[in-house]
Amino acid sequence: MSNTFSQLYLHVVLAVQNHGPLIHPEWKDELYDIITDYLGKRGHTLVSINGMADHIHVLLNLNPSQSVSDMIKLLKQESSEWINTFHPSTQKFQWHEGYVVFSCSKDHVKHEMAYIAKQETHHKRISFREEYKALLNKQEIQFQEPLFTNS
Repeated sequence: MSNTFSQLYLHVVLAVQNHGPLIHPEWKDELYDIITDYLGKRGHTLVSINGMADHIHVLLNLNPSQSVSDMIKLLKQESSEWINTFHPSTQKFQWHEGYVVFSCSKDHVKHEMAYIAKQETHHKRISFREEYKALLNKQEIQFQEPLFTNS
């Protein structure tokens, strides 16, 4: 077969190093545009993006020519460099070393989109740490406490 067909939906969660509220509302849409541009240039398709000051959720359709780990590593690098260049603060911006990523079937894309869109409402009731643990548990991903190296 000469053609390659894929449909690889991924839900990615990235946390700010030390969970500081470093993603500012004044420029978060610009950050989302940078991430959208990064993904598009590599043949990935952004489906949904949103987050809070200390983390973001990205739902995308992965281009299988790039590994998940490389895609996330380079996305973190490019977005961190952009933030530190154009929106420097007293604390250097870095993403947490780890991340959460899980696959999503086409049938669940709308559900994931709605979940991501409602981050502000969601986090009035639940902390990021609680959300992170709940996502891991829901996906049956085993983890050990402390979840974060700075905990």
